[in-house]
Amino acid sequence: MVTINGLVRTYAKNGTADGVLNESLDAFFASGVSGVCDPRVRYDREVAKWFVTAIDHCATAGVGNRILIASSSTSDITPSTTWAVNAINADPNTFNDFDTLGIDTHALYIGANVYDADETLIDTHVYVVRKSSVLASGTIVAKKFAGLFDAVHQTGTFSPTGADNLGSSASSGYFIGFDVGDFTKLDVIRVSDPGGNPTVVRTTVAVPKTGLSSDVPQPPPGPSLDSIPARVSNAVIRDGRLWSALPTEVNAAGSPASGGGRDGIIWYELKDLESAPTLAQSGVIFDGSESAPFNYWAPSLAVSGQGHTAFGFSRAGVDPLNGFAGAATAGRLASDPAGSTQVPVVVQPGAAVYAPLGGLDPSTLTERWGDFSFTSVDPTDDMTMWTIQEYAFASNKWGVRVGQLRAPAPTIAGLGSVPANTASTRVSVIGSGFFEPGTSYPNHLTASATGGVTVQVSSVTPSQVVLNVNTTGVSTDQTITVTNPDGQAVTHALAIGGPAPMVSVSPQTLEFGSHLVATVTGAKSVTVTNAGTTPLAIGNLTLSGATSHFKLSSEGCSNQTLEAANASCTAQLKFAPATVGMKNAVLSIPTSASAVPEAVALSGTGTPPTPTPTPALPNPSIKVTSSPLIAGHVASLEGKDFTGLDRLSVYVRSTPILVAAVIANEIGSFATTFTIPASTTTGTHTIEVRRAGSSTVLASTPVTIQAAVSSAQPTKLPNTGANVDDLVRAAALLVACGLGLVVAARRRGGKAA
Repeated sequence: MVTINGLVRTYAKNGTADGVLNESLDAFFASGVSGVCDPRVRYDREVAKWFVTAIDHCATAGVGNRILIASSSTSDITPSTTWAVNAINADPNTFNDFDTLGIDTHALYIGANVYDADETLIDTHVYVVRKSSVLASGTIVAKKFAGLFDAVHQTGTFSPTGADNLGSSASSGYFIGFDVGDFTKLDVIRVSDPGGNPTVVRTTVAVPKTGLSSDVPQPPPGPSLDSIPARVSNAVIRDGRLWSALPTEVNAAGSPASGGGRDGIIWYELKDLESAPTLAQSGVIFDGSESAPFNYWAPSLAVSGQGHTAFGFSRAGVDPLNGFAGAATAGRLASDPAGSTQVPVVVQPGAAVYAPLGGLDPSTLTERWGDFSFTSVDPTDDMTMWTIQEYAFASNKWGVRVGQLRAPAPTIAGLGSVPANTASTRVSVIGSGFFEPGTSYPNHLTASATGGVTVQVSSVTPSQVVLNVNTTGVSTDQTITVTNPDGQAVTHALAIGGPAPMVSVSPQTLEFGSHLVATVTGAKSVTVTNAGTTPLAIGNLTLSGATSHFKLSSEGCSNQTLEAANASCTAQLKFAPATVGMKNAVLSIPTSASAVPEAVALSGTGTPPTPTPTPALPNPSIKVTSSPLIAGHVASLEGKDFTGLDRLSVYVRSTPILVAAVIANEIGSFATTFTIPASTTTGTHTIEVRRAGSSTVLASTPVTIQAAVSSAQPTKLPNTGANVDDLVRAAALLVACGLGLVVAARRRGGKAA
């Protein structure tokens, strides 16, 4: 089913229009609806229904438009299929534009940019539409969340896009959008309870700095094409990871840069969606030519059950022969290095300049280019992918091309032999690219054989298919064929009655012992040997169990064939405990010698890191260095082992009276004098040193003080307070000189305390 502005049409998978639907969008959404545009279409495999969304009043861009939602009555679209149409009204005096669509088991996720009557962007909204209400008769249940964009400061989420998560049991739904206020962030909006009473939380995810895409040049004299900047066309969640892409201007090295000379496509894979979303990997699809590079924009993507990713997009440039706006695609295999994609391939070249309006903006001569880009996974096999892209098929005319994208065909490296005239033998087929989508899909991996041999598929992994083979009445060699769900097949000789492959794996266990958390051990080796006389095929080595703590540091065994007897290969593993405790894992080695992979048990224990020794705390002490001590007279005091440059206060007590302030030098020592308060009585008292402003006593010493001798002359009494300004100024001076500070505290014209 293809929906574009002005048209809805259905096709068979061979590309032939089947004639079931071939009408305008206005007619599709029922009478009384006009100016319908920006359609989105999804097939929901879980409920076996089609969903189509769009907006109306596009021709006039008048306020008060609606988001339209249509759902089919059947899985296959036939002349008897009916469509239920519902609508969500825009806010009064606003226009919802560029509606987006995502779908999962609970809801439809629709995003929109919101404009006022002057066509000024004032906000972005997301709508969570309960899917069960769309499928039932009656009013749909939709909840709107607004305020995602700050029009005053031009920050926030632009073009929020709902994520497809078909066939998933995830409890949360998601939107993703470009954060126009910060080119180093994506906004992820998590929807909790989407099938009930939804709530949302928006978080930002740090990503490599990007930017806006630039207008796309065509071969002269054509005007530039609008690159539709800052918009995520679609988003996909697969195995808990969210994938999305958008256009950005880049330089010849693929780095986002204003004035970089070409548009590329930056794509993202996000992880940890349910907790704190973060970037798992990202990459850029671009043309690195120094001159006349091609531009890639208007991207969409899909991720298959095999973990492969397909990107579809528009392509154009100034090349006079090949630069017309066309459709292209690029792939990324699950085994490709992080951040990499394969070389783009043209699906449909453009044929002519596209400029039906002679340049929409006379000042820039920029021509509007459509938003039609969608890539999806075939619901029958979860591995074939389809991309629908726009291209210029004649002068000032555009169309869309549907392209089928297939994964690499399966291969067989080897398989075990089977005895003649035997009712049931389990045989291991080793190769690559095998895939079984699961029981909920109509297409499956199958196997067949010649000469009356019958086979049944027992189990499937990407590098091993286990078959039950029946050779009753057969004694000569035959051939076997394995066919993937997408129809791609591989054939291999089946030896009957010959010698069987044999394998030896050593050691059977690897014990790494105890190692500190967050460290990596040296490598230990596992050797796989051909113990027979026929070639031994080895599949892809995998880890299971506590896989985050063990690493295949290097190995030369996966997808190899040991042709000669006693030939061998080696895999090396390391232990890298991330947490404390015993860790166990298994290294599985599928081979053509056995239907059951060889297994090597791995073990190790993570131990806590050695605690950093706590520095010994200072044990300060003080000593009075003058005698006798008489009230009203000056005394000398020394201290050591205090914290360097610490501010200290000196007290005389029984009742504490501040008599001095001091700053220890760099090594924690000081020497000072102070006046003993004249009111001190004869007897034992205590000299204390505290940290300034604290009541904690750092050091003390008992002293014997004699009362002051009576005199007829008045004596100026000692100050029991402190002039803070004077102390600070003196401290600054003496610290600069590298000295300890001692200031006798005096009250100006005061009385005895």
